[in-house]
Formats: sequence, structure tokens, C-alpha cells
Amino acid sequence: MSKKVLSKITTVGSQQFFLLTTIPVDKEDGFNLLLTDGQSTWTGTFSADNMDKQRKRLKMDFTSYFNQTEKAFIRDDDDVNFEYSG
Repeated sequence: MSKKVLSKITTVGSQQFFLLTTIPVDKEDGFNLLLTDGQSTWTGTFSADNMDKQRKRLKMDFTSYFNQTEKAFIRDDDDVNFEYSG
């Protein structure tokens, strides 16, 4: 069974968003994401294929990249900022 984590995100301009992250049991399933500002909702998937491309570009092993991505999505540590570029 997958785990879901709801995180509150506040921008520099004080706009608030909520991110619901579905964390798979099997890392090969990727992350399902739902982002809302209370009026609009956006959904997406960060697939294992996308993670594999990013981790190769960064020269990281898949498990380490998955774990760091999970930590970024669930905002487990407010003192650490993560930036992902396409």
C-alpha cells in the first residue's frame, strides 16, 4: 500500500499551496502528485523513467535520488531546500 503525505507550501509572496504526494511501495511506480491553491488543482506523475534520467544527469544512484526526491516532496526538513530543473 502506498503512503500519502500532505505538505503545505508557502511562497515568498505568502501564497499558499498544498501538495499531496503519493509515495509508492515499489520505487518503479514513481510519485503521483496533486497540487492545489484552494481554487485550482494540478495533477501529475514523476515517473521512475523521469527519475532515472535525472539521476543519471546528476550521477546519482537510483535509490539515493528516489530518497532525496521523496524528502523534497514531503518537506520532511524545513531547513533544506530542493530545486529541480527540467
